[in-house]
This record gives sequence, C-alpha cells and structure tokens, in this order.
Amino acid sequence: MIGQTGSAIRQADFCPLMLVGFQIAMDKGPAVSVQTISYGTAPGTMALVDGSIEFASGGRAIDNASAAKTIYLRNIFVKGESELIKSGSQAAVVGSGEWARIAEYAYTDQTTPAGKPPYADGDKKFRTFSMVEGVVSRTPEPVRLIESDASAPPGSLVSRHLWRALPSYEGQADGTVIATSAPYNAKPDDLLDDRAAIQAAIDAASAAGHGRVFLPKGQYQIGGPLVLRANTKLFGVGRDITEIAWHSSWQPTSGIVYMLETENDASADTTLAFLTITMRTQGGGTNAYGAFNYDRFGAIHWRAGRRSIIAAIKIAKEYAGTTMTKTNPRNVVLFTDSAGGKHYSLLQHSPLALGANPDFRVVKIDGTTAPLAFYGLNVECTKNGLTPCDANIELIGAQNVRIYGTKREGDGPTAIVRDSRNVGYFGHGRQVSNTPSGSGGMLQVLGSSENITIAPVIPDSTGSVPNGEPLVREHLSGGSVNEIIYPDCLSIYKRGELDDSMFGPSPDASVTTGKAYM
Repeated sequence: MIGQTGSAIRQADFCPLMLVGFQIAMDKGPAVSVQTISYGTAPGTMALVDGSIEFASGGRAIDNASAAKTIYLRNIFVKGESELIKSGSQAAVVGSGEWARIAEYAYTDQTTPAGKPPYADGDKKFRTFSMVEGVVSRTPEPVRLIESDASAPPGSLVSRHLWRALPSYEGQADGTVIATSAPYNAKPDDLLDDRAAIQAAIDAASAAGHGRVFLPKGQYQIGGPLVLRANTKLFGVGRDITEIAWHSSWQPTSGIVYMLETENDASADTTLAFLTITMRTQGGGTNAYGAFNYDRFGAIHWRAGRRSIIAAIKIAKEYAGTTMTKTNPRNVVLFTDSAGGKHYSLLQHSPLALGANPDFRVVKIDGTTAPLAFYGLNVECTKNGLTPCDANIELIGAQNVRIYGTKREGDGPTAIVRDSRNVGYFGHGRQVSNTPSGSGGMLQVLGSSENITIAPVIPDSTGSVPNGEPLVREHLSGGSVNEIIYPDCLSIYKRGELDDSMFGPSPDASVTTGKAYM
C-alpha cells in the first residue's frame, strides 16, 4: 500500500481483521485507523503481523484512540511517525522517528463494564480479558514490547508469507500434463474410475521433472488414493469447477483412508491448488456409526515438507441425510511426519452432519516439527445439535505452527493444542455459539504445551444462552485450570515466547516471488 492519501487500513468490519505481511508508505498518518462501532465488541478488532509503515511527514501509525477496540500487533516496523500507537485512554506509544519495532502489543477492550453478565441470547457486547502466564486480567495493555531503536525491516518481512508462482494452464506449450489428453484420457463427469489415468499423468509429469498436472473442468471419480510425488503440482480450474470425488468401487472396511496422499519428503515442493475434494460420508439411519462401513474417508494426508503448498482447496462431502446423528471418525486433512509448508484459503464446508463424531477433525497436526503455516482456515464440524466433534483443529506433539485467520461455525470446539510448542494462533472470529456442555471450551491449551500465543478471540454474538463453557481453557501438566468463560473475549493468551526464526526466508528462493491469496 504505497502512496496512500488516506488511512491505508480502516477497520470497520463486523468480525476481526487478520492481516499478515504488508508494507505501507505514505505522506502522513494515521496508516491504520480503527473505526468506532458501538453495536458490538467484535467489529473493528484486528491482528496485524509482519508489516512496515513509513511516513514522510509524521503522524500516528496506528490510531485506536476513539474506537478503543481489542487489537494485537506483532513484528511491525515503523519510521517517520509522531506516535506509534494510541489505544483508548492509554498514553500514546511514542517512537523516535527513526525505525522502531513493535515487537508485540495487545490492547484489551475496556468499553463493556466489568459487571456486564449474565449474557442473553443474541448479545453482542462482551467483556474482554487477557491470559498471560496463567494470570487472567482486564489490564488495558497486557503486552507492550517496543524496540525504539530498531534496524530497518528485513527484506523477507512480506515475502516470507507469499506463495511461489503457482501453476496455471492457458494452452501454453510448457510441458504441463493435461490429464484428459492422450495417453491418459481421464474423462470427467462419466461416473467411471479416473484414478489410474490421473495417477499416470502425475507420474509422467514427475518423471519429466516439472510435476505439473492440470485437471480441466468437471468431476473426476477415483477408486483409490492419488499419490502426489515430491515435485507434483496438481491443479484445477478452481473450487467447485474441478472436483475429485469418490468412486463407488472404493469400499474400505477399516481405519481411515485418504483420497490424496503425498510422499514423506522434507524437501518436497508438492503443490495442490484450485479444486474441490468431495469425501464419501454418506451413511444413513438415525445412528450412522458403522452404517455403510466404507464411510471412512479423509481428504488429504500431507507429509510434504516446508516448501509445499496447498492453495484455494475446498473440502466437501456427500449429503448425509437429515436423520443422521453420528458418522464414522475421520480427519479431513492430516499433517504428519515431514509435513510443513504454507497453506492458503483452506475451506472445509459442512452441510448437515459432517463431523458428527467426537473423533472427527478438520485439521489434525500430529508430531510435526517443520514450519507449518495456514493463511485462512474455514472450519465447520457439525450443526443443528448433532453429536459434535471434540475439536475442529487438533495439534498433538507439534512444533512450529502458525495459523493466521480462522472462521469457525458449528457446535464443536475450535482447537485443542496438546503437548505442543511454538504455536501462534492469530485472528479467530465468527464463532456465534457455545461449545457443548462438558466439551472443555472453544480453545484449549493442554499438557506440556509451551511457547504458545493466541490473539485475539472475539465472538460476534452469543447465538444462544451461554452454558458456562470456556472460550479459552488452559490446563498444563501439574498446573491449575485457567479459564475465560464464553462469550467473554480474549485479547491475548500467552505462555512463554514464540520463536519466529523458523519462519524466515524459505530455503527455496522462488518462494519470495508471487502474490498472496486469501
């Protein structure tokens, strides 16, 4: 955002803004203006990570004075300012005019009185708290770490978040393998099994060295898993235009099987982009657990390393019927072993009953250590009072994970972070309902987890009468239980310090070019 004549960012949306990786250069501030919106706590809130702001003629970099909304800032470089930040009635954070760095800053909305509860159905105004090292507080600025004499921002500040040039096909003669062309001859929309044809195209493109395979418009049914090679770039036209779906010949009777799998390779640059994967989840009856025993599909098992990318994928399902109350357990997308990479706009859309099992997960990250980042997660486990999942997202023994922006709908908790380290979870919004009684709460940090930051978590509306379940619950090994009860909001949860060094420049220089997609 270069040469702005007004504020580069004016946040007035009804749910929190999550912006990561940005550059603003303008004559005079404010560069970021938080708008005063009085009908609810969520509108206007924001999280900004990894950005730079530079003025020619001074001014306030981030203006939250009149709005006084919950904001979270991390690794923001500012130069030429008169003031860095002004939030509510707090004293302005003043810089020197030379490069300063907002290492970490959180402001906790103070506008809702401390005596606000009990909350009612449809309430939109909530108290906001922080939880830092186990202490729950309404302190206005629970975290305020400023480097007044900083170096200029690194060249990778924005580019570390971008995808490399993604594959596309518009008729060019660049070797891209078209799965519908000879000798592969996949035939969309014919209800036949296209797995062998698509797998042959994948293997041929991999052997050619470029890995690019294009799936034109249509539905491709597969009777077994597609295996993406280390250099595969499998892409379609777009979500809901190109679709990979289940073929009726594929009837597993045990465990969970995945429609797409990657090789276990830490150096892989596997790419999957611009298509829909429709899982077999059909079931039936009033209790579908075990009905249609081959209803055991996940969408993706990802084991490709830090250079890999998933971009603009939609996960869908077959219609399950209005009487279903329980489905088989499954992970929609599973990350294990060498899995890492940057994954953009992952959409799991849930009509009725997907996730109607305690052991359902939209995203499960199990034991990974490579840098793993998500830019925009849409998770919806189940609706309408069906048996809910224990969590949409679960991290077990995982390290070095970042999640930027989550929209959660449905009944199940958003995330469980268990025995995990160096996890940053930024910009959670759009939750409009309690989690079920006894679920443990919306976000849970458990076991031996350490070096975890979550900020902010702001409900739009109660959606129903609160039932006493937590918005955030911390229960670490040997420690007490610390909670913020829904729909009270969270400005920041912090336990230990994040290490962002793992998320510096990619080992693949080509990743520093391209554009972000959200």
